Amino acid sequence: MIEMLPDDLKNKTFCTNCYNQGVGERITEYFDVVEKAKKVNVFSKIQSKETRRIKRTQPPVKVDDCNDREEALLKLAFLAAEKGFDTLVDVDLKSKKVGEGKTYKKLVWSGVGIPVDPTLRK
Repeated sequence: MIEMLPDDLKNKTFCTNCYNQGVGERITEYFDVVEKAKKVNVFSKIQSKETRRIKRTQPPVKVDDCNDREEALLKLAFLAAEKGFDTLVDVDLKSKKVGEGKTYKKLVWSGVGIPVDPTLRK
């Protein structure tokens, strides 16, 4: 999940003054969103019967080039939590084999989901 950290905060060492003047708060906010992402409710496309009465007002969030299914799911949840939502519906995760040559290929995962507020009904 560290790759979702803003570029100006990645792989850097900060002096005490810079850290106290805002960098520390931004890092704390990032990890708070990560914790919220771990608690996001996820409903796949197969479960559309359970979610059919929930209003879908937000555009879908998408992730690409993830190493595994769990990483793709966590990144989708992170994007939803970052927008202030605690539920994702119509989640569709797909894998694709990539690689050069005939023998070695790896799976790359991508996904899409719609962040929703489950209290909003049609």
